[in-house]
Amino acid sequence: MKGINCLLTLFLAIIFITACDKNNEPSYDAEWKKQNEDFFFNIPKDSIPIPPDTARYHKLTDLSTLDDIYYKILVPGKGEIPYFTDSVKVIYTGWLINDSIFDTTEGSKYEFTGRPFKVSGTIAGWRTALQNMPVGSKWRIIVPWALGYGANGSGDIPGYSTLIFDMELKSIINR
Repeated sequence: MKGINCLLTLFLAIIFITACDKNNEPSYDAEWKKQNEDFFFNIPKDSIPIPPDTARYHKLTDLSTLDDIYYKILVPGKGEIPYFTDSVKVIYTGWLINDSIFDTTEGSKYEFTGRPFKVSGTIAGWRTALQNMPVGSKWRIIVPWALGYGANGSGDIPGYSTLIFDMELKSIINR
């Protein structure tokens, strides 16, 4: 009986210590989240064009979430606009608000022809942009974390990251 009481006491002590050892800190960097949300919130205020960059940011709403992305037309296109079910080729560079590049076609085999994607297989911010971009367009888009990789992030992209992309829609490859 004494052995069982000792084991029970030890077991309860381990549970107590484990329960008290919970880290109450958020699983993301709260300051990073705030910086990203402030950056995105201030885009309309910062959208006054300054020569020679005369393009303004415009807002597009993702109809599935009613969240917005911002875009600026760098080069207008005159081609077709892809559908959600289409496959496309895109040349792009993506970076975070701290200017660190997390993905690019530059220097890859897709540098000039574009990397193939199914529109439906991309992040929500890209889906929103691509379904409004004519082939031949080059846009800069700014995607809030909710339409990017969300609270969890992906790989080297921390959660709550605003994503910035320069993207050129080269072609629709599968309708």
